[in-house]
Amino acid sequence: MKETFNLLVSELKQFVKRSGYIKVVIGLSGGLDSSVVAVVAKEALGAKNVLGITLSSRYTSTESLYDAGAIGKELSIIVKHIPITKIIRSFNDGLAELFIGHEDENKFTE
Repeated sequence: MKETFNLLVSELKQFVKRSGYIKVVIGLSGGLDSSVVAVVAKEALGAKNVLGITLSSRYTSTESLYDAGAIGKELSIIVKHIPITKIIRSFNDGLAELFIGHEDENKFTE
């Protein structure tokens, strides 16, 4: 397991450097997968070079936001909260005509 972790760290570090970047932005959901990504990014680039963001909507639980913040605190990375309700509304409005005639089905998700 340690070999895999070290390989992930090394590859991320090389990729970021090769791409000409210094910092990364990662999505933090509070779940296991984004937590692993945060740990790898912090190890590869240092805490000051990792920004975590949470994208919340009406579907986002308080627990998810809390967990994402706790991960950021534990890893000493900055976590910013970005509400996306207006973005989702705009997206849905832009696609509204595709769903004309299907309003009663209520089987679509974002």
